[in-house]
Amino acid sequence: MELQPGACYKIQAQHIPALRQFGNFEFVVIIVHANDTSDSIVLEFNRIIGASSIEQEIAVKTLVESHADGIEIQDSTGATLNMSPFERESEFKQWIDVGIAVPCSCYS
Repeated sequence: MELQPGACYKIQAQHIPALRQFGNFEFVVIIVHANDTSDSIVLEFNRIIGASSIEQEIAVKTLVESHADGIEIQDSTGATLNMSPFERESEFKQWIDVGIAVPCSCYS
């Protein structure tokens, strides 16, 4: 499966440990760039589905859009600020295969 720039995916936050503190919600990301050869992907946070708080939006945006070429970034409390499925195309595809990330409309 080839991931296309501009395609949107809905992701269930309950599967992401760093977001569990914000409850069970879904959010949408847009593929900006995907490259099979380098196994890289660039995603952009689009929106949270349903009611949300500023804290949720900041946490999701930071996690989705923080890229460090495979190096884990942590804040001063030790919380992870990036995740490999948001950086590695192969890992994002695994999320699609198991239903964590599901194709969706980019607009509500």
